[in-house]
Amino acid sequence: MANRLIVCVWVLVAGVASTRTASAAAPRGQAIIQYFNTSWAEVTARMPEIAAAGYDAVWLPPATKGAEGVVDIGFSVYDRFDLGNRDQRGTVRTRYGTMEEAIGLVREAHRLGLLVYFDTVMNHNANPAKIENPGVTLPIVPMDGFPGTGPLDYHVLPGRDVGGGNYEVKNPAIFGGNVYTLAPNTGEREEIVPSIAMPSGVSVPGFTHLVRAPWIDFGNAGVNEELHLSLLGLYDFAIEQQVTPTGPASNDGVNLVSELPLPRYVRNPDRPETYPDNTPVAEDVREYLIRWIKWFGQTTDCDGLRLDAIKHVPPQFFGVDFPSDPIAFNQAFQDNLDQRRGSTDEVDDDGFEDGLLFGESFTGDFGSLLMYRRTGMYLLDFPLLFKMAHDGGVFARSGDGDLGQLSYPQGGMDGADTEFGGLGRTAGVAFVQSHDTNAPGAQPNGAYAFVMTRAGHGVVFFDGNNHDSTTFVKPGREDALGELGSTVITNLLSIRRRFARGGMFNRFVDGDTYVYERVVATPSGRNGATLLVALTDNTGAEARFGEFDPRPLLVTEFAPGTILREQTGNGSVADVTVLDPNAIPAAARDRALAEYDRSSDFPVPQNYGLLYLQIPAGPEIGYVAYAPRTPPMSVRLTVGGAEPGAIEVVTAPVRRTPSGARVPEAKIEALQVPGLLDISVISDATAVKAYAKIDGGASLPGVTLLSATSGGLYDAFIELGSVAGGFERRGLDVSSLPPGVHVLTVRVAGSGEPSFFSEEIFSFVVGGTLPTDAGVADGSRGDGALPDAGEGDAGTDAGIEDNDPDRDGIPTGSDVCPNRSDPIQSDFDGDRVGDACDVCPMTRSGSVVDGEGCVPVDEVTRSALDAIVEAILDERFDSALDSNSDGRVSVLDFVQRGNAR
Repeated sequence: MANRLIVCVWVLVAGVASTRTASAAAPRGQAIIQYFNTSWAEVTARMPEIAAAGYDAVWLPPATKGAEGVVDIGFSVYDRFDLGNRDQRGTVRTRYGTMEEAIGLVREAHRLGLLVYFDTVMNHNANPAKIENPGVTLPIVPMDGFPGTGPLDYHVLPGRDVGGGNYEVKNPAIFGGNVYTLAPNTGEREEIVPSIAMPSGVSVPGFTHLVRAPWIDFGNAGVNEELHLSLLGLYDFAIEQQVTPTGPASNDGVNLVSELPLPRYVRNPDRPETYPDNTPVAEDVREYLIRWIKWFGQTTDCDGLRLDAIKHVPPQFFGVDFPSDPIAFNQAFQDNLDQRRGSTDEVDDDGFEDGLLFGESFTGDFGSLLMYRRTGMYLLDFPLLFKMAHDGGVFARSGDGDLGQLSYPQGGMDGADTEFGGLGRTAGVAFVQSHDTNAPGAQPNGAYAFVMTRAGHGVVFFDGNNHDSTTFVKPGREDALGELGSTVITNLLSIRRRFARGGMFNRFVDGDTYVYERVVATPSGRNGATLLVALTDNTGAEARFGEFDPRPLLVTEFAPGTILREQTGNGSVADVTVLDPNAIPAAARDRALAEYDRSSDFPVPQNYGLLYLQIPAGPEIGYVAYAPRTPPMSVRLTVGGAEPGAIEVVTAPVRRTPSGARVPEAKIEALQVPGLLDISVISDATAVKAYAKIDGGASLPGVTLLSATSGGLYDAFIELGSVAGGFERRGLDVSSLPPGVHVLTVRVAGSGEPSFFSEEIFSFVVGGTLPTDAGVADGSRGDGALPDAGEGDAGTDAGIEDNDPDRDGIPTGSDVCPNRSDPIQSDFDGDRVGDACDVCPMTRSGSVVDGEGCVPVDEVTRSALDAIVEAILDERFDSALDSNSDGRVSVLDFVQRGNAR
């Protein structure tokens, strides 16, 4: 490769705002990558890959400082106003990096046209009775030890010490008002009952302490228990709100568990910058959280939130319950987003210029979920997960489930709050797996095929292939960005981006197969199909549709004569032609129509056609997707008439899967464009227009970006000029673009309605190199601190260089990789040489290793291993080298000889 330059993981601070524009079409569902267990810097470095893969948004873990310091996943909150910029809980940075790195990540995402959603915790602070993560030596945080909150902000019970570590506690009226004895929850590894002496000025006759509310017993919990007791032992906030249609109720502002008034005081007197107008004011805990979410949005510039554990937060806290309601968490974020974007948007729930807020409630009960939907948030689609992918779900089985349960209720063109097996496109965010739930073991590809082609938002969970078995975070989808040679997910993303839009209509349903079509309204007023998807959960035989097959011909809205191409690569038939029903024998046509009528709530489409189809058997390839053929395209990018050179950008180090398989370095091959770029596209007569877009729609000199295009398909693109045999744009001036990897998308559109396009995507850098000063990390996990990471907190980095030369927040004496920044500290083989610097990452337990994590090799063994390698390369047999006596010299002999050391 010309002028190849290997550049290690880098962090980009410079960037420009996203230029996303809303078209006249209804908003499409987003493809969201949930990207966990990875440093901000590594996620930032991989942002061009995320954009090129076809994701619309990135969902990240909590950015706030956790009580267990640098190893805290983020859900055990310590300080909400510390995003990795204050020296607390043994570290300045969080598990994922510094505040400046988090801000830089969002800026980089916006440059590339991506949205960013942070996981957000408003229900609780950390557990006060135990340390969750192994190896943490920090003391637990006492009830009065959290910045900005205190004992009377939590759901606590009046109590008195009765000896033996036990407390007699008084239940509130909502739990019967009785007195009972509360003992340490030793079954959950708690050795104490968390308590504190009654605060000064507070009196509950007969009681001397405040005691944390007990754990929720989910086997016996009603609504009050779920709202007001302790989730997993965490300090539960008293953020209930008592309301009337016109204002607060007379008993508002009372903690329903302690039955004491919520205190109002100045909570962050030393942090005036966290208050509006830099003026600290007195607040109760609810007002504190409202202030925090406005500050968080303003500081990070994020686009939305995933709301943790909403089932344990009263819905009144989220929604607007009366005019000018001051306790409306969702509205507070939306108003701040409008302010940041300069928007006058007055409707925060129509998908235009709105932040996507989506809540987590582990339930399949539509009623309880829709109660939260009315507050303005979407919901993670647990009802669909339970039917589809969770224990007993159809894709968690090997063909003995009922695939048809995913087909109803039917949402048609406009959608509904419940449709197609779960929450609808107007209420839900569908997912297959997450940090809390594993992927279905039997047929995960089928589950992802459904979620990625179904109407509405869909999530792919990715842990960066940085799995850490010491945490509760489940393994992610390993090929979410096309790694390990798999294009399953990236191909589904391409299908989604190019074809899966508009309404959704059933075409055939039974227990083993489900066929549906995506349909859009066109500018001429008629409907047009864009994609036909067919699924089977049968792992033993393919599903066939035809005149003489077990299942009938399929009804489709694609017009007769349309040639459809299979897009997944799974189908045995690459192209199928839509048949004219008038040319089909009446018996076959009538059978097809009868089955359509049984499967669909909607009339037969006008000008319908019929299809033969085969779906291969699962478990890996039990799905196909057919869409119209799009114009051929060949793109040539040149600089001054010559092909540009290229550099190779390493965006993630070598990693490994939970099974121990090595995941190679992630790399981007980026063209070197010094300033002026020529784009030439060759196509055929089926192509009518061509378009190009840089990043999320970068503004360039002399360029007009398109807007309000049909379906928004070409918004933020520029149109290329027509020339003989194709299209071109010469002299596109990219010299003003900021440093970093840029993404060029070229689309060629065919004629007719709806619009369909072919697409090619390229990466490039302006000039020959990437930045080599601030922003270039050391190539470990991409988590090198930026030069001014602690700016604004004088003295927070004092002494780090002496005891932490790699600046990862881990003192040298405890650091498993002391000379390379690695706050994750994963050590797959447990040899005390961290994965980020372990040359031999799978040594046997108890082995003595050298500084590189390898068992030292004596000269005799080394000579024998070298001889085995030479024999393998020469395809030569030598019985002296045949360690396992199988009659040949292979890698197995190498492994056996090496293991004998």
